[in-house]
Amino acid sequence: MKYIARGNIHIHSNLSDGTSSIEEIAEDANKAGLDFIVINDHEHLRGKEMGLEGFYGDTLVLVGQEVNRVKNHYLVLGLDEVIQNNEENPKEIISEVKEKGGIGIIAHPYENGSPLVNNGRTFPWTDFDLEGFDGMEVSNYSSEWRDGAKTLLHAVYANFINDLAYIRSPNPKSYAKWKELTKKKKVTGIIGSDAHAPIFKVGPFKFKILSYKYLFSSGNNYIYLDTPLHEFKKNNDVKNAREALLKAIKKGNLYICYDRIEKGDGLLVYLKDNKDNIYLPGDFVPQGRYDLFVGFDGGRKDKSASLLIESYEGIQIFKLPVEEKLYLKKGTYNLHLSHKKHKNWIIINPFYVK
Repeated sequence: MKYIARGNIHIHSNLSDGTSSIEEIAEDANKAGLDFIVINDHEHLRGKEMGLEGFYGDTLVLVGQEVNRVKNHYLVLGLDEVIQNNEENPKEIISEVKEKGGIGIIAHPYENGSPLVNNGRTFPWTDFDLEGFDGMEVSNYSSEWRDGAKTLLHAVYANFINDLAYIRSPNPKSYAKWKELTKKKKVTGIIGSDAHAPIFKVGPFKFKILSYKYLFSSGNNYIYLDTPLHEFKKNNDVKNAREALLKAIKKGNLYICYDRIEKGDGLLVYLKDNKDNIYLPGDFVPQGRYDLFVGFDGGRKDKSASLLIESYEGIQIFKLPVEEKLYLKKGTYNLHLSHKKHKNWIIINPFYVK
């Protein structure tokens, strides 16, 4: 039996350019019902050095790093030492993270920018031909929200009245590039919140845009685990909880969901062969015949969604729940769920058939 941990990756605290402490962020995450969060402050691991990793209520807090400031931003997970910036040569960063046993994820590879933030400046990834990175942000919620808010009026309207008015998620270029890359090699797709919770001033008034609380209910990663995180919490076993979570992220045993549309909890996606071997999204799968199952636990949300499978055969569409016998040939099978309110509601990591 697999368990699902729901959590948020790519968060900044006031130890870099965020506006809340790690403890305060953890409290917001716990209230939002998240099982885990990952802090990725710029250029340091101070949160880890201060002993702030661990369980806060029911939420596991892990500390990673975001490398680089100007371009080629790279999320690093699972290391105890800082990786130095190297804006012009991301290949060296990728190699160093890999050699030291960490996980490396390309952050917000494509952005449009907004005149409201840094005069429209963006922080792109410049070389997708590099080898060795483990994953990329298929979606970066803060970037996509900001890209749509071109004026202060847009920002105020979206922040206080209709938060989905201007956002387009995932970034079409990022989503297309990720699918292109997965046809050649394994690349774990995640959603990053890139939470900073900036404070804006308009005359005597101050207001926070994209608060931690808001982002924790907007887009999250749902990770399949053999053991639920609360079992590790019983013995305060942070080490093994961390290892289990990072192992699943590296393997890509996860799906991402725009929770602002509807929460994606309880989604079961797997292949089963004639020997009852189970394969999860992100797994390498031998060519052959399989039973594909896709559906929500208890069928609670099946009526809201359709499954789309993209492969060498084109696009196949199924109504949920899906129980289909398929013959899978060599190639990559990308899956996503389309919701009546959002065509890319849930993006599932592919099955890689070899």
